[in-house]
Amino acid sequence: MFNEKSQIVERNFCPICSKYLEFEPFGPSKRKRAQCPECGSLERHRLIYLLFKKEYGTQLNENFIKLLHFAPEEVFYNIFNNKKNIDYYPVDINPELFESTDIEIREKVNMEDMPYDDNEFDFIYNGHVLQCVKDDNNAIKELYRVLKPGGVCIILVPINKSSDKTLEKEEYNTAELRKKYYGDKHHFRYYSMDLFGKLEYYGFDVEVADDEYILDFDFEKDLYNVFRNEVFICKK
Repeated sequence: MFNEKSQIVERNFCPICSKYLEFEPFGPSKRKRAQCPECGSLERHRLIYLLFKKEYGTQLNENFIKLLHFAPEEVFYNIFNNKKNIDYYPVDINPELFESTDIEIREKVNMEDMPYDDNEFDFIYNGHVLQCVKDDNNAIKELYRVLKPGGVCIILVPINKSSDKTLEKEEYNTAELRKKYYGDKHHFRYYSMDLFGKLEYYGFDVEVADDEYILDFDFEKDLYNVFRNEVFICKK
């Protein structure tokens, strides 16, 4: 609950499941107030949800669209899969990883070589996926190819704000060194904001939205406890 006089957030509010509650620690470092115990959303999920609501409410709720979703998170899968106006494609390169979940992967898809026609999708979302792709140049070209003119591709990746150049070295290509330098053994690079230029190079019209753009009031950062990072909004 928010106390307007003291400007203190006494409890969290999850915008996805619309409940006041206490967020729980999550992750190896046990980030405080990270996960919603009701819907399982994390900081970045709540930020993206608020962006969807603010900028794409009509498109995602009313217009008939074809939506491609890589490595689908349960919180968004449950939303998209239940909308009659969305022709939903939840896909992954390793569909077997979802067998123990309630998520039904539509088909196995490598982002670097997609089995789709040019200009097929109105909307693409991939959150924390691009850094796990071996050749992100091919992946970005493919994302642009399958997106319809006028379509939107939302990309979220971990960003190294202490550097102006993406860290990616062939000699780091072992599980141990990837974890040491990129933060996770499954990552192939640690992006900086130069990703903006790479996305533009392959044709996208790129905008960057951060928490200050997405949220209307400062206190909402603590109320929702959102992931403080940049979201790349890529249009064709």
